[in-house]
This record gives sequence, structure tokens and C-alpha cells, in this order.
Amino acid sequence: MQPGARVHRYGVAVLSTVLLLWLAAPPDPVQLALSKRWGELEKALASKKLAAPTSALTSARLIACEAGQHAVADKLAAAGAAGNFYCLASRAQWAELAKESAARRPLTRAQANDERLSSVLPLVVAAKQSALYVDLARLEPETCQSAVATAIKALDVALAKQVVAACPMPTEQLAGWLEVSCAWDSADVVRAWSEFGADLTQRRGGTTCLHRAALRGDEALVRVLLSAGADVNAVSDFAPVVRFPAVPKELHSVAGHALVGGSPEVVKALVDKGADFSKVVALADQVALFPGAAFPAPNNVRTQPRAADDAARPRRLAQVLHPEQRAVLVVGGGTTPEAAQQSLAGLDALKPHLTRFFVLPEGFPRIVKSDDVPGLKPGFHVVLLAAAAEWELQGHFPIVNALRPGSAVRQVSWTPASGPAPLTLTQAYERQSSLSRKVKKSILSMAALWRGGEAEVVATLYDPAGALVTSAEGTVDFGRCSETTCAPVEFTAEGPGFAASGQGEFPACTSPDVRETTARVVLTGEKLEVKARSSLISKGQCD
Repeated sequence: MQPGARVHRYGVAVLSTVLLLWLAAPPDPVQLALSKRWGELEKALASKKLAAPTSALTSARLIACEAGQHAVADKLAAAGAAGNFYCLASRAQWAELAKESAARRPLTRAQANDERLSSVLPLVVAAKQSALYVDLARLEPETCQSAVATAIKALDVALAKQVVAACPMPTEQLAGWLEVSCAWDSADVVRAWSEFGADLTQRRGGTTCLHRAALRGDEALVRVLLSAGADVNAVSDFAPVVRFPAVPKELHSVAGHALVGGSPEVVKALVDKGADFSKVVALADQVALFPGAAFPAPNNVRTQPRAADDAARPRRLAQVLHPEQRAVLVVGGGTTPEAAQQSLAGLDALKPHLTRFFVLPEGFPRIVKSDDVPGLKPGFHVVLLAAAAEWELQGHFPIVNALRPGSAVRQVSWTPASGPAPLTLTQAYERQSSLSRKVKKSILSMAALWRGGEAEVVATLYDPAGALVTSAEGTVDFGRCSETTCAPVEFTAEGPGFAASGQGEFPACTSPDVRETTARVVLTGEKLEVKARSSLISKGQCD
């Protein structure tokens, strides 16, 4: 026999043996119950082929009781399954449950788990069976303490006090339940804990209740804690979201947790109480201006449901942190209408680059008389690219100024008749970077908007008189770095008689810092090279 044939026959034999063993294996009662195959489960019980441990039979019975399959549950009980307490509660058979409780007193911890007392208690408190509830709470010490929390979560403070009279709650246990409630329960539940002596300003596990409430974006809970005197500038030992490398240390403050939580109402409540947001304003602006930079959702608290305006929340949040200040983005002009018109015409060559990055507001760029815009120096005709809140225009200014050197943001007390005209990005970029260098009295500028390791790059060259010589654009994919290092990369954008390239060394993250840039320009056969100093050009966002 050939070796290949022997291997084939051996493989078939192994597969056949595995198949026979699988077919001969007794059915799993839990899997049958989870998949709602009640008929198969009953047949297996009747045939006595259900060789499963008592714990598995109990789990299957509890699933059956929850599904209302009481006939199947009774057959599982006859086969040795526990879970009488839960099954009686699921049928609302309170008198029978009281008898069962009296007959089984006291219970060990293992028996309490088998009977799922922790799941029985919410059913009993919801049915307003107060006497039975206290009786069940006394069956086992740990159950007694958790019964207090269950009653408080149901906002039945009177019942919780009855249970406390039966089994006083240690201070440490009280602090632990409050910590959990601050992350998961309503403001009313947290307020109820204070009636039992819980300190709503407590610091436990390296953080405070106010941190958790701010991270949840729960305005009602935040106000309860502020009324109790919570420290609005406390610093947590833990980051509000899971990221690698670690999030900026500024986010460990209550203000930072509120920023990640994303509720403008919570931020306003904290600001009114004197919370210091000065160290996180730049982060708030970045999230508002660059949708791709949004923080991941917190995973250790119950966040509030997001409204239909979820996408606008970062912008609303930034507006809370900035005073109302209108501004215009000036990108050219002159002392005469003709000079302003010439400046506006000079933007035509830049428009493809501008619209690669931004959605320009309707009716812009446009020429206005500076005399008609309070806040601008009179006597000029200026070209405006946008008119909006100052923080918004300052946020996008580095890119605009790289494309159009000499631009400026000016505070004004004026708004176009049609309303604010902000710049918005064409895509969900994460951040921006830009630089400008003098090249023999000319100005070379480069601008980039980033998505992960990819950047949209535009380079421009202006002569000493301020006229655009040429421009180029391109898309650069930097790829992903290893956990320890990133190799130097190079990108090149080319245009007529012009080339620009950059090199950079990046830290170990998918959205790199730009550490160093080299720009090269070629004009009429003359090669010019300019090297930037070794400095941080753009701070990246690492996942």
C-alpha cells in the first residue's frame, strides 16, 4: 500500500471515531435550554440519557423557568436540579416561596447561589412582598447585604431600612455599593445611599463618584454630587478611556472625564461650580474640529443615551468652554476694490487645494469693506474666507495660512446677514500639521490633514512679492508601526517645475507625531534645500 493511501485511510478512521464519539455523547441540558429545544430536552430526561452534573441541570431549570416552560422545569427538578426559589418567584407563588424559605433556613453560600437568591430578590421587591423580602434576606449573610442594594436600586428606601435593621451594613461595604451606583445607577439611587450614611464625596479606588458621573454624561447625577460638596477639581488615578499609549494626564481630572463623557450640560454645570477646564480646552477643540479624533466610548460606566444631535455634541461642548467671540478669516485684500479683486482672483489657483480639505461656506470667499465690519481696521477692502466663532477659525487657521501665507483671524462684532459661515472639513480627519520655511526670500509651505497613518498633503511656493509660483498635492500612507519603533518614511508631492518631500521619525503609534521635516524645491534648474530643525511639528493621537 502506498504511504499516501495509508495516511488517507488513517485520517478517515480518526474522523469517523470522532464523529461516533460526538453522536454517542449525552446531550448538554444547558445548550438545549438556551436554544429553546424543549422537546429534545424532555426526551433526553425521559430516556435517562441526560448524564449531566447537578449544576448543569440547575442552570437548565432556571432558563426553563424564566422562559415559562414550567413542565420542563418540573422534570428537571425531579432529575435533581435545584432552583426552587427562583422558579417559585418566576411564577409569583409567594406563599409557596415563604414556606420553602422557612423549611430551608439557614442556607449556606453555595445553596444561596444554587437557588439564585440574587435573582429572586428583584422579583420579590418588584412585587411589593416586603415581609417575604426581609425573610429571604436573612437566609444568608452576604445575601442580606446585597438585599439592601437591591431595595435601594428599586428606590424602596423603607424596605432597605428594614433589611439594614436585620443585618447592619459595614462601612466598607456601604462605600463599595455607592461606588458601583455612581457608575451604573440613577441619581435617585445615589441620593438614596446618602440616607444610609454614604459619603457622596468619597474617594475610593483612586477616583471619586463625580469622575464617574462626569464620564457617564449624567447631568442629574453630577448635580446631586455637586450639591453634596464633591471636589470639582479632583484628579483620578485612572484614565477615563482605555487607550495605548496612555491618554494625556490632563484627562485624569474631573474636567477631562467630562470631556470624554461628551455632555455639554455636564460641562456647563462643572464650569458654574468652578471646575478648571483650562488644561483640556485644546483637546476639546481638537475633538470638535476633527471628528476623527473623537475619544473612544467609556467602557466602565453606563453612559447616557445619545440624542439625535450626537455628531454636534463635541462642537456644543467646545462652545461652552469658549466665550462668545465672533471673528473673520482674512485671506487677502487691498486699499482699493481693484486690489481686493486681484487678491480674490489669486485664490482661484488655490481653490482645488482648499476644497480638498474644507467645505467652504456659501458665498465665500467674498470681498467686504472693512469699514462695514466693526473690529477691522477701516479703509480697506478685504477678502474673507469665513466668518464664525474665533475658536473655530483659529483651529483651522494653520492649514489656511500654510496654503495662503499672510492670512489672519480677526475678532469682530459682525456676522453675515445669512448667519455664521464656518469652515468644515470634507472628511473625518484626526488632526492637522503644517510648516512654512523661507527659501531665498520665497516662502515654501506644507499642510497636511491626517487619518490614522495616512495624510492629505499640499505644498505651495510663493515668491517674495506674495504671488503663488506653483503648488502640489498628494496622499501619503505611512502604514502602521511596530510596538517599539517606526522606520523613517518619505512622501513626495510634485507639480510643474516643483517638488516637495518630507521625512519624519515617528513614535510607536498608528497616528504618528511629526518630529522632523525636510523640504526640497526645484525651480528653473536651481535646486534649493531647506532642513527643519529637530522639533515637534504635530502632536499625534495614539490609539
